[in-house]
Amino acid sequence: MFMIVFDRTRKNTLDEDAVEWFDLITKFHPVADDVSITLVGNKSDLTESIQVSTEEAQKWAQERNINYVEISAKNVDDCAKAFNKSVK
Repeated sequence: MFMIVFDRTRKNTLDEDAVEWFDLITKFHPVADDVSITLVGNKSDLTESIQVSTEEAQKWAQERNINYVEISAKNVDDCAKAFNKSVK
């Protein structure tokens, strides 16, 4: 199980950092039924500062055949939601 967390208020964290992490993970663990990767969009509570839309992040994840979930790390329930989605 892998979680790639990016900051929805900073677009470069999806365009650059998440790409780098995804490439590194899949280099050693190809996406398959036994490897779960979830893209986690953090800081979803900062609605006025969002630079990465839900649709953009979902598309990014779908293109790579991985899960996507949005959270606010300030909310414990959101963090549990991200973990639960990763283990399914």
